[in-house]
Amino acid sequence: MSSNAHVDVSDHLARALEGADAGAWAELDGHVRGLTRWGGRVPPRGTWLSPTPSRPPTTLELALAVCDPDGRTREAALPYVTHVPTLLPLAVIRCADWVEPVRERARALLRAELPGLAPETLTAVASVALREGRRLRGDSARELLIARLHESPRRI
Repeated sequence: MSSNAHVDVSDHLARALEGADAGAWAELDGHVRGLTRWGGRVPPRGTWLSPTPSRPPTTLELALAVCDPDGRTREAALPYVTHVPTLLPLAVIRCADWVEPVRERARALLRAELPGLAPETLTAVASVALREGRRLRGDSARELLIARLHESPRRI
């Protein structure tokens, strides 16, 4: 990926991490895929994604992998999101992925992570889940969120 494309993806990621707009996560996902489709540039797949990684991924590398055009890469990258909870909104987007194994892994990850999320992370996940719930196959993340909220103790 050229340095300009790298900076551009970094900017998209920074906007998404700001948390003000749930749509920024979908824009990041679409932008990364567009780099390959329209620009002919393939984001690098880090060696961290190998069976014996030499180091953990950076936040940018992980975001690129979770948004990668190749479903096998998206599926393999999802478990690493548990180490970078700020990227859980991308797992919500993957819950509506067109590739079934990616969807299933994302749903399992979200189901496991929702109960222990910090309030600010839960807010980000909830906003993306509610937005993405309108997509084809997007209702599962919304349903997981609703189930999580029903399990929470009520505070008065």
